[in-house]
Amino acid sequence: MINSKDNKNDVKEDNEKQNDPLTEVVDNEDKSEVDKDNFELNEELLKEISDLKDQLLRSMAEVENIRKRSKKELEDTNKYAITGFARDILSISDNLRRALESINNEDSKDKSESFNNLREGVELTERELLSVLNRHGINQINPMGERFDVKFHQAMFEEETNDKEAGTVIQVMQSGYVIQDRLLRAAMVGVAKKPKEDDTNNEN
Repeated sequence: MINSKDNKNDVKEDNEKQNDPLTEVVDNEDKSEVDKDNFELNEELLKEISDLKDQLLRSMAEVENIRKRSKKELEDTNKYAITGFARDILSISDNLRRALESINNEDSKDKSESFNNLREGVELTERELLSVLNRHGINQINPMGERFDVKFHQAMFEEETNDKEAGTVIQVMQSGYVIQDRLLRAAMVGVAKKPKEDDTNNEN
């Protein structure tokens, strides 16, 4: 049989423990330790998550850069694949131009019909060749009367003149060419130069 007196004593002891200030301090200290451990653990987890996120972003950026570089290299390969061939074919265009320049149009009037037909055939061939080059992104540079541009022109000589502003192209010895936006061959040109003043003017 359960002794009611003993039960009352147990309840009394429990109540005393709950009301004991020392017990409350110990419980609070244990709780603080647990909270501190959880806080430190959360800090470590957040730092680890932040590091992983940073690594992920860096990896994604690197992959994107590689993709862009590969795309650019592929585009350049497609655009400039015929550069070597185009450079070789330019000599044909040069020879056609020299052949036409060697024929005086006035003199050709006295030539036979077959000769005039030959001249017209050379002209048609040159036009067709330039048209084909143009379709493949290869364009001729003929800078007569333009300002000298070191990026596209090669100065072969300078000539003093008052007729043109200094730095103006006054003669094109050989046409230049670009393939897309890249120089294939610089135009060989003569450039106007400001005349030197006479000794008489210098003395005055």
